[in-house]
Amino acid sequence: MLYRNRNIKENIVFSSIILFYFFIFMSIIFNKIIFKPFIKKNFQELYTIYDRNNNILCETKIVYDYYLNVGKNIPSIKSSTKFFIKKHFPKFSISSIKSNKVYLLGSSLYKLSSKIPKNISIKKRFSRYHPYGKVTSTLLGIRRNNIIFGLEKFTDKEKIISSIDIRIQNILYKALMKGYKQFPCEAVHAIIENEKGEVLAIVSLPNFDPNDLNKTPKNTSNKIFQGVYEMGSIIKVFAIMGGVHYNLIKINDIFDISKTVKIGNFIITDANRMNNTATVKEILMKSSNKGMVLIAEVIYNILPDFYKSLLLHKRINNKYIKTPPIFFSNNPSLALIKSYCFGYGFATTPLNILRAMRCICTNNLIDSSIIKIDKPVIQDKIKIHDKEKVLKIMENIANQYIKTPYNIKVMFKTGTARQNINGKYIKNVVNTFFIVILEVNNKKFFLFFMMEKPTNMPNTGFFNIKKVGEDFINLLIKSKILEEKNNK
Repeated sequence: MLYRNRNIKENIVFSSIILFYFFIFMSIIFNKIIFKPFIKKNFQELYTIYDRNNNILCETKIVYDYYLNVGKNIPSIKSSTKFFIKKHFPKFSISSIKSNKVYLLGSSLYKLSSKIPKNISIKKRFSRYHPYGKVTSTLLGIRRNNIIFGLEKFTDKEKIISSIDIRIQNILYKALMKGYKQFPCEAVHAIIENEKGEVLAIVSLPNFDPNDLNKTPKNTSNKIFQGVYEMGSIIKVFAIMGGVHYNLIKINDIFDISKTVKIGNFIITDANRMNNTATVKEILMKSSNKGMVLIAEVIYNILPDFYKSLLLHKRINNKYIKTPPIFFSNNPSLALIKSYCFGYGFATTPLNILRAMRCICTNNLIDSSIIKIDKPVIQDKIKIHDKEKVLKIMENIANQYIKTPYNIKVMFKTGTARQNINGKYIKNVVNTFFIVILEVNNKKFFLFFMMEKPTNMPNTGFFNIKKVGEDFINLLIKSKILEEKNNK
């Protein structure tokens, strides 16, 4: 009765109060019952990441934070305190101290053994620790300041035994760092896989220090997985493989490249000096753009479908790896197919290129590259006729530059392409690529190197990325890691 006798305003206020407390009550219940079981309370409960040889790549450790408590009188800070700060936290600026403030001096994985002044306090907490620091930073990622990326995304659910071999990761990092300093560019990336499609090492530069608790990286993407690029002359291998596969061309077929070759209104030229005629073998060895356009006129009917059969057009979208949309036309014109033949007109990820090359060499098309030790999923098989001849050409190119022990074969192809963003070319911005097949004791390993926006001339950029790749190959051969029986 009382409720009915109230006026409308009082009823609205009364109802609002009841609804307010009801929502608070339900949010508490909802949080406890539904969210809590799925959210880890702190870093202490996160799982460890291992490499394929059970070396720890990332784990949870106790971190000690040291704080300076400043009172009203700044001069009262004793000289012993200043000495302690200079000794253990040299990056901290004593001159910036103000009264009535609390400063974080720094963090440490161990408790300092020296006597700690009274006005310095210690707080203990759990944090993620990366033993190899920058070497694995872009692969493992971090958990900090609401930013989670890399393999760290999955450490709240399971222990991760990754496919990474930290020894190869170290060698790759050293080679890339040397090249990054020697040949100025915006970024450099590399990846190596085995025949199963397991990632043995992956490095992207510039990187960051995951153990620097005071900084959060600005760039958290891994370009090997998430970068989409036109691949330049590397694509020529796949175009020729397609023609050979469908018996439309043979390695010794001759093409007349003396005449002007056009795609629409664009005149196609060659960087290397060519004779009036060239075989398919010579076109690949000398990377002739004109020759590839003429080959495209023979194989244009099958090329888009062949690229699709190698999954060059497909996004990878599994638990650990997700790639962005790929720039590929389902119904390309003849002009576009011609550009497809020598590496322009469509863009894909480095991971897709590596996977396609592995498919050609092993006949097994693995669903996606594996970054965690797991049973590989064979999606399909593709048997290419005379693939050995095409790979032999690549090996001949390699033998001109790299001398290797008798039990190791090296096959490679370089490529250069203009930057393409959303189908539009960026003027004078060039990326260079280098794909390698290593054969050691009848086991194959697949490498991909990439240099973004080298500051040198576009037509010489690929020489630089090839040099970076050669340095890595020579270091890897000297280490004899790939010759081990357990490294499959």
